[in-house]
Amino acid sequence: MTAKGNGVLFGNTTKVPVGAMTVLARLENIVKDFGAVRALDGVTLEINQGEILGLMGDNGAGKSTLVKTIAGNFQPSSGSYILEGKPVVFSGPAEARRHGIEVVYQDLAICDNLTASANVFLGRELMRQVGPFKVLDHKRMNARSAEIFKELKSETRPADLVVRMSGGQRQAVAIARTRLARSKIVLMDEPTAAISVRQVAEVLALIRRMKAQGLSVILISHRMPDVFEVCDRVVVMRRGRKVADKMIGQSSPERVDRPDNWRDPDSLIPEKQRMSAPEEVPHMDVDLLKGSDRPLWSRVFLAQETWIALAILVIGLVVSVISAKFATSGNLLNIFQNACFIGIMALGMTPVLISGGIDISVGSILGMCGVTLGIVLNSDMPLAVGILATLAMGVACGMVNGIIISYVKLPPFIVTLATLSIGRSLALVLTNNEVFYEFGRATNGIIALGGGYSFGLPNVVYALVAGVIILHFLLTMTRWGRYLFAIGGNEAAARLAGIPVDLIKVSAYAFNGLMVAITAVFLVGWLGAVTNAIGTGYELQVIASTVIGGASLTGGFGTALGAAIGAILVEVIRNALLIAGVNPFWQGMFVGSFILAAVLLERIRSLRR
Repeated sequence: MTAKGNGVLFGNTTKVPVGAMTVLARLENIVKDFGAVRALDGVTLEINQGEILGLMGDNGAGKSTLVKTIAGNFQPSSGSYILEGKPVVFSGPAEARRHGIEVVYQDLAICDNLTASANVFLGRELMRQVGPFKVLDHKRMNARSAEIFKELKSETRPADLVVRMSGGQRQAVAIARTRLARSKIVLMDEPTAAISVRQVAEVLALIRRMKAQGLSVILISHRMPDVFEVCDRVVVMRRGRKVADKMIGQSSPERVDRPDNWRDPDSLIPEKQRMSAPEEVPHMDVDLLKGSDRPLWSRVFLAQETWIALAILVIGLVVSVISAKFATSGNLLNIFQNACFIGIMALGMTPVLISGGIDISVGSILGMCGVTLGIVLNSDMPLAVGILATLAMGVACGMVNGIIISYVKLPPFIVTLATLSIGRSLALVLTNNEVFYEFGRATNGIIALGGGYSFGLPNVVYALVAGVIILHFLLTMTRWGRYLFAIGGNEAAARLAGIPVDLIKVSAYAFNGLMVAITAVFLVGWLGAVTNAIGTGYELQVIASTVIGGASLTGGFGTALGAAIGAILVEVIRNALLIAGVNPFWQGMFVGSFILAAVLLERIRSLRR
């Protein structure tokens, strides 16, 4: 039985005699040393076009080293690597991919927090032009992913999160990534490990279909039945050497690793012991481009932002009953204005948390930015110069954090704890413990900007709204946002996809510094003064707002809207305690309780995924 998909013919595959195959790649006398340890010792191997080659051996036999040499992760200490008749030396996996060599890693190297389509195109996103901007072309990537999944006869849907998928579907996502480019050799590391019997059958069927498309597949597996089910040839490694290389028809599972005892082709493993791997997965009338099965109202109701908004409403109603002062327009406007300062900083914290980092130095950065603005304007410089200097200081502080974290490889908590202390100390030194009340010719301008109103609302409100829109665009429509989520979901997978992980991390901290600097401009204008203590204690409020709004402290999740709503909730709690006559010292307990509740809610949602 055959079926056509996108111009490629699928059907039952038969094992082809080695003499009928074309040699695609050849490794000759490959040696790989790691110091005094010889991982590969004179390995010679041919990879034939359209062949499924099984690679077996005990742990430490050299299989992984051999595969990583083929894939460009390692360069051989000696020996030659011939690909399509030409010697090659790969500088890394990215160069190997450009030559048509793809790898499906044992842990699949995919990001559970991303959709199937996002994983398939990770590092190779399709873009479209919208005015002066290039944005992610979600529609085209979903459509192409659906085509590939249909070719592979998988029911995987492009819009589904990987975390909700079965082992077989996850393998389909990893394999689909190899089909984007003109791949020639696909290396599969233990693809049937730790999955069910049915999912094993699906994966073996996928491997057969890859062969039907003319691909060469190297299957690394400890499962002997799988190797003898789909492979044309089997190679056995032991202590860095190739000890066996035979056609499947000339070998058997019982003595596959004993070249002195090969069985006759007629004495193969009995058919009843072989695992069934059907060529077709039933029910392929599924609409792969269909979105979530949940209706829109259900998705909105389950969103963390919705629950936080409801919490704000409930707290407001309760406090309004206790005191009518809470619901007055003046108090509500005051809540909103105060929340905006924390909200803008929470927007900056969101990309940092999404990428798996944290920054507890934001209060000190705010102090440094405020002091910078005060010093520059006190020198009778124009307001524009003061603002630019403040923004530059914020970005510089963020970049320092990011560079140390990304390139020195120190933990974010330790680095930002250190810069918190350094920044606060520098603020004291620069101000000589003085307070700035005058800002030269920019005095009226800075006060009007930070403390003024436009169309009945404080100017800082418009800054928060603009920040939410811009960050939402960056997170959902740009490569930068996609890469942040990928890094937070699985940093190793992001690196293997060719994403500049370290650079993206630095940019996340730089963005955080920029948002803190913007906050400093508005806060100084609102206060009408600069003190070296400005921003003290803001760290908890900013992190609390971001986490309550749905960002995960372990990375991979977060939204711009959630950060803003979280900031409003934190300010509502603070204001409600004051209005209700509760000791303000209780504020930390209430905020901490909401942080625990938000994290618990996220844990429950993760389990449901």
